[in-house]
Amino acid sequence: MRVRQGILVPAASWGFTASELLITVAIVGVLVALAVPALRGFVLDQRAISRINEFVAAVNFARNEAIKRGTSVTLCASASPQATRPACNGRKQWEKGWILFADYDRDAKLDVGTGACLAGEDCLLRVWEGIDDLTLRAGRTRITFDSLGASRGFNATWRLCDERGEKAARAVILAPSGRIRRAKDSDGNGIPNSGGGDDISCP
Repeated sequence: MRVRQGILVPAASWGFTASELLITVAIVGVLVALAVPALRGFVLDQRAISRINEFVAAVNFARNEAIKRGTSVTLCASASPQATRPACNGRKQWEKGWILFADYDRDAKLDVGTGACLAGEDCLLRVWEGIDDLTLRAGRTRITFDSLGASRGFNATWRLCDERGEKAARAVILAPSGRIRRAKDSDGNGIPNSGGGDDISCP
């Protein structure tokens, strides 16, 4: 039994009053309103991290292939990575996908060969599909690694952005040595800096 307003109320009739229920609903609503943007931001962050990691892994794989094969390999942006014969036609829009091939003459073209990756002929090594709802841009259309794994002349900053803009962006920097590293926010303004030290821009 419970006493409410001087009246003994049976335990079976205990419950929320209308005002208590309204207050509870209001509190839940406020908590949900606060949590949803934070949750969405977390999901977007995890997607961006996954995508930039995928690109970094592709660059490292390309470098290792150049060293292993003892020849030049080219990693380039491609608008049609799943085509029967993909090409370096993605310009600087890497989000459309990219391809990797042995590039013996360093002409950035996947020349016709037997397809068996025989010594001395170009051959397709791997393709990567595009990354939807994100942009991945750079000042380069391709990276060519030499047999020592260097990428002289192809150093640049790759910028991965979503609809949140620069402060939520990720970036990586490729050095002439062929090493790739994450871009840092050197000036503390929340925007990663390019290899030249400037704030990156989106897209």
